[in-house]
Amino acid sequence: MYRNRATIPEQLMSFARKWRRFGGREQMEAQTFLGELLDIYDAHYPPGTLFEQHTVRVKHAPKKKNQNLLFAVDEVEYTAERMDMYIPKVCVWEMKGPEETDLGRHHEQVLRYWARMRPRYMVLCNFKEFWIYDTDEENGQNRPKVRFTIDELPEYADALLFLRGEVSHFPQRAERVTREMASRLGQLVREATHGNGGKGVDRERITKFALECVFAMFAEDTDLFPRGLFSRSLEEAGRAGSLGPVYDLFEDLGRPDTEGKVNRLAPYVNGSLYDRRQARITLSPEHIEVLHSAARDFDWRDVRPEIFGSIFEQALDPADRHELGAHFTREEDILKVVTPTVLVPWRRKIRAAKLPKDVEKVAEEMRLFHVLDPACGCGNFLYVVYREMKRLESVIKEQWHWAQRRAGARKWAIPPPPQG
Repeated sequence: MYRNRATIPEQLMSFARKWRRFGGREQMEAQTFLGELLDIYDAHYPPGTLFEQHTVRVKHAPKKKNQNLLFAVDEVEYTAERMDMYIPKVCVWEMKGPEETDLGRHHEQVLRYWARMRPRYMVLCNFKEFWIYDTDEENGQNRPKVRFTIDELPEYADALLFLRGEVSHFPQRAERVTREMASRLGQLVREATHGNGGKGVDRERITKFALECVFAMFAEDTDLFPRGLFSRSLEEAGRAGSLGPVYDLFEDLGRPDTEGKVNRLAPYVNGSLYDRRQARITLSPEHIEVLHSAARDFDWRDVRPEIFGSIFEQALDPADRHELGAHFTREEDILKVVTPTVLVPWRRKIRAAKLPKDVEKVAEEMRLFHVLDPACGCGNFLYVVYREMKRLESVIKEQWHWAQRRAGARKWAIPPPPQG
């Protein structure tokens, strides 16, 4: 008989307090972590349930419809790997250590497990964060349905109801936050454009400024920038009644060295985003507060870049969309192009590398790989390609380790991952 479901959030609060500061090794405590979580949900284990199962090598990937979404048919073998938990028809669960802060790098691994077992859910967890994939949805095996931290676990208690054989319910926070942020910034661009005369260079400058802000908001919430770096500049701008502090930060981000920087904590961002060659714009105090609120009150880790462009596009006037070249393509349609032309060839090349030096050569080739979108509008095509290429880094790392073991070598210096 199941325990009262109403007690689960309270138990999850105690669970989160116990594990939030865990900093040990995944292999030592993963099963304890899972066991306590399963006990809270009063999970039952049907025949075929597996824990810490070492998966076997196979000669070929499964020949399924839409094969290109997974792995090339002519892959010769997989590496033997340890699957932390599998509940038949329900989920495959992969644990990582708390030092693995980017769970997206391990998507390919859990995807391989799913390809063999085909349960409904895939879960990646590093003791601090949970990524849950619902493969019953279109392209659900390729993007998380929901992501949340261990401190947010009580709030997302219903997302793990599949552990007790019930239907899970997922808060649509990512979609809601993405829609709200894109709509706010699109409206700001529209209002500021018409407020500044509405034609010509002002529109381009305001749009570029909005993109600079969006990147900075993402960066400070995903630890690319020091926490609060951009929010503090907006707070100072609000007190000053001008964008001076924000532009000072943007100029610092465009400087490759610390000499001359107002804020020495500002890292260097290569490329032309913060190239400092465009004239500054002015915004009203109300618009500055809109930006400050967007940076301060929302966690930009929840924003989905692959759909941000579509909503941003809708918030612009039709004439603005035409002049700026803003046009959105669905992620599913992008993958139909990217998978066979970019991802499958790289996967084949990685799997064909049998010696460590061959894997390192492939990694170097990937460092030099460029993707051009000459009709770039909202940028979602390039984002999806970049995200999928970053996921291939974990495949290269796994192949390198496999090649080392196969060669009988003892080499502990791991080559640096390809740089985007």
